[in-house]
Amino acid sequence: MFQRVTFLSYVWSGPFSPERHDLTPCFEYSVLFGGTAAFAIAGFLTRTRYLTRHREPHSLGRTACIYWPTQLSMIVAATAIWTMAHLFYSIEDTPIIFAWSCVTWTAGVILNHYEHKCEIRSSSAIFSFYVVSILAAVTILQTASDPGSGASYPLTPLVVFASTLTAGFSVECWPRGNTHVQQLSNIGMYGKANSLSRLTFWFFTPIISIGLQRIITADDIKGQLPESLATYAGYKRLSRAWDEALQRYRRSSILSKATAPSLFWTILRNSWGMPIPVLLSRVAIVLFSYTLPVLLKELLDYLEHHESKPVSYGITLALGMFTAALLASLLNTYNRYQTLILGLASRSALISMIFRKSLRLSTGSRNESSSGKISNHMAVDADQWWNAIVYISMWIEIPLALTISIRLLYNLLGWSMLAGSSSTVGLQHSCAAFSGSGLDFLRRIGVIEAFMSIIFISSSLIISLIKFSGPIASLSDATTSTIGVLVATRRIQQFLLEEEVDNADITRYESLPRNPLDPVISIKIASFSWKSPLNVSASRPASNERTALLSPNNSPFNPVPRTPASIQITILRGRLTAIYSPPYRFHNLVVHHDSAIPALAGRKVLSERVSNPGSDLHCLQVAGLPTHFHESLGGVSTIRAMRIQDRFIEKNAAMVDRMSSNFLSNMGSRRWLDVQLRILSAIVLLCAALFAVLQRDRMDPSLVGLTLSFTLTIIEEVASLVCNFCDLQRVIEYTSLKTEAPDTTNVLLPANWPSEGQISFKNYSARYREGLDLVIRHVSVDILPVEKIGSYWAKESDNSRVIVADAAPIGPLDQVGYCILEESGGSIEIDGVDISTVGLEDLRRHLAIIPQDPTLFAGSVRDNLDPFQELEDADPWEALERAHLKDAISALPGGLAFEVSSNGDNFSVGQRSLICLARALLRKTKILVLDEATTAMDVETDELIQKRIQQEFDRTILTIAHRIKTVMDSDKIPVLEKGRVGEFERPSVLLQREGSLFYRLAEQAGEV
Repeated sequence: MFQRVTFLSYVWSGPFSPERHDLTPCFEYSVLFGGTAAFAIAGFLTRTRYLTRHREPHSLGRTACIYWPTQLSMIVAATAIWTMAHLFYSIEDTPIIFAWSCVTWTAGVILNHYEHKCEIRSSSAIFSFYVVSILAAVTILQTASDPGSGASYPLTPLVVFASTLTAGFSVECWPRGNTHVQQLSNIGMYGKANSLSRLTFWFFTPIISIGLQRIITADDIKGQLPESLATYAGYKRLSRAWDEALQRYRRSSILSKATAPSLFWTILRNSWGMPIPVLLSRVAIVLFSYTLPVLLKELLDYLEHHESKPVSYGITLALGMFTAALLASLLNTYNRYQTLILGLASRSALISMIFRKSLRLSTGSRNESSSGKISNHMAVDADQWWNAIVYISMWIEIPLALTISIRLLYNLLGWSMLAGSSSTVGLQHSCAAFSGSGLDFLRRIGVIEAFMSIIFISSSLIISLIKFSGPIASLSDATTSTIGVLVATRRIQQFLLEEEVDNADITRYESLPRNPLDPVISIKIASFSWKSPLNVSASRPASNERTALLSPNNSPFNPVPRTPASIQITILRGRLTAIYSPPYRFHNLVVHHDSAIPALAGRKVLSERVSNPGSDLHCLQVAGLPTHFHESLGGVSTIRAMRIQDRFIEKNAAMVDRMSSNFLSNMGSRRWLDVQLRILSAIVLLCAALFAVLQRDRMDPSLVGLTLSFTLTIIEEVASLVCNFCDLQRVIEYTSLKTEAPDTTNVLLPANWPSEGQISFKNYSARYREGLDLVIRHVSVDILPVEKIGSYWAKESDNSRVIVADAAPIGPLDQVGYCILEESGGSIEIDGVDISTVGLEDLRRHLAIIPQDPTLFAGSVRDNLDPFQELEDADPWEALERAHLKDAISALPGGLAFEVSSNGDNFSVGQRSLICLARALLRKTKILVLDEATTAMDVETDELIQKRIQQEFDRTILTIAHRIKTVMDSDKIPVLEKGRVGEFERPSVLLQREGSLFYRLAEQAGEV
């Protein structure tokens, strides 16, 4: 295989000795000593250069109990190597490899000095070199102790060298949490953890200990976010890189045709300055993963022909399988966590860039990018990056894995492996083509899978040996994820290139004119334009010459319509959305049914306390971020006018940091549990292999191969099952929430119910939700047919009395579901029918409401007024005229056919309220609720609408308002004191009582 050449007084004949099961002395010297020394020198010098140029001393002093022993161990190691070289060679003939090794340890001494000076944790570079050097020393010691090796090593210096390395490595791995330096530092637990702690996730054990005692709270993980994940730091790095790319493009485009910059590659270049350990760990994972089936094959060959080989050889193979499985598992978990950190840093930076950009968009750009579209950039496009690095890094792993797989296939099958390889690739393409064909294909495939599973189980050994399907499947996943990230990043890039507000066009006045008659705003010879069919809306009637332009305010989306509103208001927007998206997917549970019993035991002990609290914290923060983002977009004009962009940017960054911290803690708990399960599985593998070796005379090699093959897969099976159970429990929790009343009941209502519109409260009590005090206490009120009841909310300055006459507390009504309070006693009757016995759908069909946040849906104006097309064309026009909106709708292109955008964004809030008023006019119900329906209108228009309501509506009306003037024309006004009815009379009567509560409120409002 190798050409025989003389190298360092040895003849190079390959890495393995042909006479015995060992490495050749030449390979041990040249590769284990020389190769690792060369890489270490380069790594040590690079790291030292980085520390001296880019890091400042922390001024916390050194940890003497760790610093001096590690320095001494490296000096002794260099001395032992030099002594070994002089005992084995003359000075003139000393190989340069020994000199390299001495220089390497000397460079390690220098690097260790700067690591303790600038960092508070141990050096990953020194840690890695310790591991490789110890493995090399143990290998050489094994060769030196073998009489048949023919190699003459100076044994004493070699033993001293290995012992010194072991002692130094032990000190390097010792936790530093109780040291003076780390206690004075405010860095999180991840930043303080050494490499061994990060590999085993031992640094997360304190959080796990808290979780085993009580529920983990946000305070327990406060301040644990790594520096690289801070939103502001990530934004500065990415924004600077993106601005530089844009500037290079603009300079180049002036001289010649240049390629537009790519945000995707900018993010990768910005993120991949750090992850050399991530890339190396991915390569190591592939090597260790494919070492397992090779060692398994060797073990089976040994069991079949064990007479010619010693027991020590079988034990060595068993230990090798254990080491490979353990290292592959630890490195895989470490790699996933590191790539997660890189992905979260990219996501945080993108969210900050999107938020800042949204505050700077020009009016034209805002017309192109709606609030929903911008929110999608944050919630969907930027969120793609948190897991993107995992799949992007697979492009480094897949070529190596495919090469090794094909080589193993060739060794096993020869050139005939091409047929199997091509069929595997073809099947992958076919699976991708049929992946979206629906459940019908799944049912048909299920029959085939039942048969194929038998073949699969019986061929587990061959699959472990070949290991070819894994890279092909990874290739499909990596391709899909990479394309998804590319598309999402391209959308973000287009948004970041949108036109911004030119600050040069803005003139700011620090104070208003002193003369109240001087105009504050003057528009002279100005022209305004907008794209058709965009409608510039005014909240006043169209016949008035003055207008008041208002920004739209979208209604919140109700994700679980069958959940009572009293529960929905306790759940932030976005939290329920997270239930329907990853990681809350548990369909894979059925795959792991064979390992359910042991996994359930572990899950009961660990996952309920470890994984679930972290999931709760993350879900809460994920829900708060889109809520804040959406509200900021709705008030961007006010934010600019008040010049408080920095305050909102800081709040957004703080929320992103909390979300990242909670998400990282959630994933850390999962990775901690994953590591423990993988270590346990590796121990099971070791025990099974050792038992097979020790009982080799009684064991059938084929049975051993089948057993060990399944042992190799138990790692993924158990870990995946336990983590998926956490997701299942969260879904069960939300699906078990209390639901509202049914849509229909067995109660038969009269066809014209309610025919009169009389409402009776009989000893009615209610609270907003369970656990809170009553807000309505034993109210008994009769509202006669066609009465106009004015409802006014206010709070007196002494906080001793609350005046409430709101249909939400008095009745079970709200803007969408008509149900927000939980009844705690008594009843409400409409025309003698207890509404608690009526289905919600029947009840809502016979009531009309104009909500505070008027709701319109995408479609024509006619569709919004008459959704079921039950009326003649003249009826909507008549209703619009009575709502003072006919002229405005007539001026629109198409009139009633004019398309209303989603949520009515192309109408002002005031006009949306008027459309809802017209819609209520068209409904022939006997009860109408006005829930702050005129809040978005000026006082004059409010009075005009109230007079129209008094004249046009021949029905019972409950008016809810925060303006006392709005309810002054009502027939009666209920006044509640501490939840009880204190006054219920006409406004004119109450105003004659100077000591009444309503009189004092009217006096404060200037109405008396």
